[in-house]
Amino acid sequence: GGGQADDGEDQVWVSGESMGQADLINPKRYDGTWCFVCFPLGPYCYGCYEHKALGEDSFQAKGCLFVWMPLIPFTEIWDRVPGTNKYRKRGTTEEANWVSDTVCTGLALRVRLSQAPSSNRVAPVQSKSAEPLPIKEVKAKE
Repeated sequence: GGGQADDGEDQVWVSGESMGQADLINPKRYDGTWCFVCFPLGPYCYGCYEHKALGEDSFQAKGCLFVWMPLIPFTEIWDRVPGTNKYRKRGTTEEANWVSDTVCTGLALRVRLSQAPSSNRVAPVQSKSAEPLPIKEVKAKE
């Protein structure tokens, strides 16, 4: 549909899908066991954790960090940046694109070691809502 903004400019309603953006990946798709190594500390700073979706727009990473030898438990919550497959660690500005089984987050390289049962059969997240954009912005994105 279309409409007109208060300033008289024509608008159309668009969704990420209609603008050629990739489907939003359900974070359940990446449930399973992950490990990571922090650069440049390599073998002296690494960890393992369980990735678990918390709905369609957040997930929890809960595990242990190994720095030299001590074991340090941790829990992180990551929230989707709206309309993207990028997530931001809660309480920080750290962001990462979660679109595969290998992800770089800050100085850490994360790799999924094993999948949770049925995590590879998860449907994409449905577009939650369309947003009005001025027609000139839509045409610029085409």
